[in-house]
Amino acid sequence: MKKSKGIEWKEVDGETIIVNHKKNKFFLLNGTASFIWKKISKKNTEKQIAESLAKKYKINQKTALKDTQGILKKFDSMKLTTKK
Repeated sequence: MKKSKGIEWKEVDGETIIVNHKKNKFFLLNGTASFIWKKISKKNTEKQIAESLAKKYKINQKTALKDTQGILKKFDSMKLTTKK
């Protein structure tokens, strides 16, 4: 998974603002979604992102994986990420 082309983002006070110029839309991510957003790369798998989330927020792996999957699914539906 990787961030889609044409996406710009900036972190401000622990939240992330994402601008999709192709769609003329912007998104404001909370702290958890921001953390996951920063972890997205070809090198990090969904499971690795969830493990990092579990450590950061001191939650169990099952909850972290469920949260990660949900947020990644939303990113995909908003065309912020691609699996290619």
